Amino acid sequence: MAGINNPNAAAFVEHRSEKVCAKCHKNAGPGMGSYLIHEKPPWSSQTREGFPALYWSTMAILALAFGVFLFFMPYTSVWAWREIRQHWQTRGESNSAESQAVLIERFTPGERWLHTVLIVCFMLLSLTGVAWMTIESEFGKLLALPFGGAEGAVWVHRLFGLLLLGIFSAHVIYLIRSAVIGKPGFLRGPDSLVWTWSDFKAIHQHMAWLFGRREHPVFDRWSWWQKFDYWAVWWGLVIVGTTGLVMFDSVLTTSVLPGWMMNVARWIHKVEAILAMAHIFVVHFFIESYRPSAFPLNAHIFHGAAELEALKQEHPAWIERLQQEGNLQQRIITQPPRAVQIAFFGFGLSMVALGLLLLLSMLLFALELSL
Repeated sequence: MAGINNPNAAAFVEHRSEKVCAKCHKNAGPGMGSYLIHEKPPWSSQTREGFPALYWSTMAILALAFGVFLFFMPYTSVWAWREIRQHWQTRGESNSAESQAVLIERFTPGERWLHTVLIVCFMLLSLTGVAWMTIESEFGKLLALPFGGAEGAVWVHRLFGLLLLGIFSAHVIYLIRSAVIGKPGFLRGPDSLVWTWSDFKAIHQHMAWLFGRREHPVFDRWSWWQKFDYWAVWWGLVIVGTTGLVMFDSVLTTSVLPGWMMNVARWIHKVEAILAMAHIFVVHFFIESYRPSAFPLNAHIFHGAAELEALKQEHPAWIERLQQEGNLQQRIITQPPRAVQIAFFGFGLSMVALGLLLLLSMLLFALELSL
């Protein structure tokens, strides 16, 4: 049997697209011939020598992933210990006015609906993406079953990927428009999600608070980790979105780009997607669900209502500013109906449970492969 470096072999690079690729990909052009079907692991020495573009691009995205978790895993671990200890020390205290708590609108209906759509898209993309990555295993086949199998999972993944990119594009257009018309407080000011030097100082102060060395930082409308999560969605969507589009139609892509670009795109897409899932299911869920002050779920983003007393603890500068501006009273809202609260809690907790189950299943699958 002739090897792929033999000119007589069907898989020889000069005529691979015509004799191999075109059998499954109609109209495959010469560009597809450089796609490596069975490439070496991108972190291997063979890849570094023979396919440096794949090696260094994968190393860069892995460095980003490891950097995020080298920061957040110790950080959230100490944070959990700090809150558990504080919760234990104040366990005997009770809030007799809890049933008559004053509620403030924390998020607008538009923001809540956008977040809900993002959740649905993200969870479906996570399910179908993991199903496709592990489709040769029983676990992958089980995940793909609700979507009609592997092909169905791929098309659902593509559909909701395009939907998410469409929402992101609309959001970018809205931001550009807001910047052009000079919307007050959009780029600068306490309501802005743009990072400032005070956010970096808040990180340092919050770290000192974790060890009992300083007071808790005073936050306005947004804390630094909420701003981080917002901008993490930006970089994540830019990375997985562009690489996903590269892989969307291999024939179209290789008509303008060399096929090896799809190898690079596939690994960047995979690592960034795993980073996004791990960050959401571990770090984000810890902040909004696992830690004692949020347990079992911070549902503000679902029904929009937050207790005034809680906001005075978490975002005191925002409440003080609303009072000074005379806008606090107009933000007071009534408690959502009990059925609505139950529905939101049920939805939110089911997403948390699904994320944890998916993360655990991925870890078990990775462990099985390593044995």
